[in-house]
Amino acid sequence: MPRWADRARKAFKRSPSSFVAKTLEETVAEAKSVARDLQFIIESSGTGVDREIGYDDESLQLVERIYRTAARSPASIELGIDNFERLLSLYLGQSLVERDAGAWARYEGKEHVIFPITIRLRTGKHVDVFLFCKSLHQKQVNGTLSGRALTTFLADVDRLAFP
Repeated sequence: MPRWADRARKAFKRSPSSFVAKTLEETVAEAKSVARDLQFIIESSGTGVDREIGYDDESLQLVERIYRTAARSPASIELGIDNFERLLSLYLGQSLVERDAGAWARYEGKEHVIFPITIRLRTGKHVDVFLFCKSLHQKQVNGTLSGRALTTFLADVDRLAFP
């Protein structure tokens, strides 16, 4: 097993239920380092990508392309598709935070959310990045065909938000 996969497997040893039990503070701390974690995984996976991962549109498209390539054969994802989608969710949410569009928050409203931590937008509405990224490779959302689902999500975030 490659060194990066072993490191990722240890980092994601928790069961899905322990992920749901994470606090807001733990989620925020994890989200702040997600770009660095994705950078490490991408560099170590032999994709030949030599670019720093940030929160710009180009980085979002690169991460989405790597995710979709890996999702075509989930068995090839040594850290598991669920963990990759969790990283993708944290990355998408932190992209909103870095762009000053919102902040991580605990959601206690009536709408169904996968995880009670969402992004509260400046408008006071919430958006569930975890629900959006769960099984993203199987969904037909705006931007899927062009490989820009993540950047399209950011552009449409106000329309996708709920009270």
